[in-house]
This record gives sequence, C-alpha cells and structure tokens, in this order.
Amino acid sequence: MKRFGRSIMAIVLTLGTLLTGTVPAALAEAATGQPHVLTANSLALAITAGPDGNLWFTGLGSNTISRIAPNGTVTGEFPLPTPNSLPTSITVGPDGNLWFTELGANKIGRMAPDGTLLNEYPLPTPASMPTSITTGPDGSIWFTEFAANKIGRIPTEGLIMVYEYPIPTLNSLPLNMTVGPDGYLWFTEFGTNKIGRINTSGVITNEYPLLNPKSIPTGIVTGPDGNLWFTELGADRISRITRSGQILDGYPIPTSDSHPTGITVGPDGNLWFTELGTNRVGRIDKASGVITEYPVSVPNSLPAGITTGPDGTLWYAELGTNKIGRTTMDGAGYSYRIPSQAGLPNGIIPGCPASDDSTTGPIVCNLGSDATSATFQIVLTITTPDQSTIIEIGWLSTGDESTQGTVRFERKP
Repeated sequence: MKRFGRSIMAIVLTLGTLLTGTVPAALAEAATGQPHVLTANSLALAITAGPDGNLWFTGLGSNTISRIAPNGTVTGEFPLPTPNSLPTSITVGPDGNLWFTELGANKIGRMAPDGTLLNEYPLPTPASMPTSITTGPDGSIWFTEFAANKIGRIPTEGLIMVYEYPIPTLNSLPLNMTVGPDGYLWFTEFGTNKIGRINTSGVITNEYPLLNPKSIPTGIVTGPDGNLWFTELGADRISRITRSGQILDGYPIPTSDSHPTGITVGPDGNLWFTELGTNRVGRIDKASGVITEYPVSVPNSLPAGITTGPDGTLWYAELGTNKIGRTTMDGAGYSYRIPSQAGLPNGIIPGCPASDDSTTGPIVCNLGSDATSATFQIVLTITTPDQSTIIEIGWLSTGDESTQGTVRFERKP
C-alpha cells in the first residue's frame, strides 16, 4: 500500500507519468530494448510516429523536442525557446508538422519536421497545464487542460485562435485524449474516474462514471473492435467502453501494482500498454483478453508513452532512464548486421569476431584494456534459446570498468 501511495503522489506531480517500480525475475521473452541513451535528465515522456518516417518524443526535463530514426539513432534534439516549458505530449497535425503541449509554459507548440520551431501559442487560461494532444476529425488540434478543467482546440487553417470548453464535472483533471470511432473526441478524467466525450463543436455530450471508484483512468485509444480501450492506473486493469457509453468488463493485469499508463494499437492488431509500476510492456489479445507482460531491462525505467513505429515495432519513452525503448512482436528468428561505428576506421570494432550481413544472434566483443578510447554503441543481451533477445542498447566507452559488451544489431529489411 505504501508503494502505491508513493506512485500516486508521483503521478500527480507529472500528470500520470512518474511512478516507481522494479523488474521481476521471470517474464515472457520478447525483443525489448533501448535503442539510444538520451541527454542526461531528458525525462522522455511521450512519443509518436512522425510524418518523416522517424519517431518524435518530448523531453520533459531537457526542454526539447527530439527525433530518433528507426535504427535507434537520435538525429536531432531541438531546444525550445521558452525556459522550463515542460513539453509533455506530441502528435502529428494535418499540416504535416509536429504539435505538442508545453505544460510549464502554458502553450501549444508547432515544429516542422526539420526541427524548425514555427509557433508557440499561449493559452487564454493561466496555468491551465495543457497535457495530452491529438488531431481531431475536423482537422483541428485538440488538447486537454489538466489544471483548468477544460478541453482546448486550435484550428490549423484560417484564423488560428485558441478555443476552450469547460468540463461540467469540477476537478475532473482531464488527462489523455483520442479520436473515437464515432467522430467524437474521448478523454480520461483522472480526478473523477470518468470517461468523457466531446464533439467537434465543443459540446461535452457525456461523462461516463467507471465501475471501480479507484480506477484512475489514464491512457485511452480506439481499439480495432470499435471500442475505446483505456488503462486503469489505480485498478491495474485494461478496460473498454463502447461508443454508446457502456462500460465493458475489464481485464486485470496479472502483476499487482503494475499501474498501466500509456496504451496503443500494435502492428499485430492487439493492444499494447506500458506498466510504470513494474517496469514492463504489456500486450492484451483483442479477442481473448489474455495479457502477456514483457520486461524492460533497466530497473526503474518508467516506461510511459507508447506508439507503433514505421518499422512495425512498438516504441516507448523511458521516463526514468533517459532512453527510448523498442519492442518487437516476438523475440526469435531475426537477422542482424553490425552498423558502421562513428570514429572507427572502416567501421571495424576491435575485439569483435568477423561477421557480415548473414550473421545472426548476438556477437560478444571483448574490448580489452589496450583498445582505443573510442566509444562504441552496444547492447547488453539476455541469452535465450535462440540468442536473439536484445535487452539494452546504449553507449559503452572503453574506459569503463566493464569491457565486454554485445555489439548493437540492426534488423535487416
């Protein structure tokens, strides 16, 4: 109970995203790993697939919007001009730009895919704490105002103005938002255990109370079955609501104190979610409701926002470890190649056995004390029967105490 209390306090501090947790010992195998170590104290929070074939994410701590390629290389970190803006959520607009919320600056930002900041739009209500953001079916940008108890809208064409729509229930703390199958926008009410619905005219048509008074709804997404799926952070469940507002039976997560948060539809058509409390990524079968949990390698990584990438894998932000993680649909049968390493002649890595594009499985490189002072991009792996599970991708300097690592692989097309 103490652990849950600490988690809830942390969630309140950063709107449902800061929790503590540890990694369990025995879990299902999956190719789960961290493609890149980020700037110190980045606090990567939300992530989305961009219009340029890359992934884009918010750096809550570094005050940046960043871009990472599907091969795990961070190709741009773009500082925001407003100090302590606390970029929180990010989405792609109908104009092909990246739109994001600035929780600390009380603004909505817009950035071009080349990293050029185009605009920062101040919000009318002071200290409204804009949080989640999405593109609506009307072509406008919609967002939640956590502290102001409102839903906001910005048209992307014509006269750009900010519109705000109060939520009838006081202290509802609107958190996450998605477009429903009915053309309405649906959002979670973190403070009042409800799911809300608003039409594109700004009329909040419904607020549906949840069955469990301790639910704490957090993430929400439209599922392949035409229902809205949402995470119940307080109840450790994944639940559904129909477009008519009927709350369907939820699916309890096997691990207690999992505190599910982010949720998305995976490339396999199932629902995938992050477990901040227990350091895992979960999958729920859309037909059977069976939940499978996969470990994230680094303790206290705090997996938060999650999305499907252009490479057909799941990508998620690790709030606690300054990393971006990636999970494949399974952990076996892949071919890998060793990429060229910056700063090394011809991409040759000392201490590594010979290999080529046909090489499969992990390759262990012994970077002895006589190696150069170069820094190598490597991964650490857990040995599975097929030796294909990538667990942690990061940067290893030959000056570190640990001189043995596994070279980072890239999945072949």
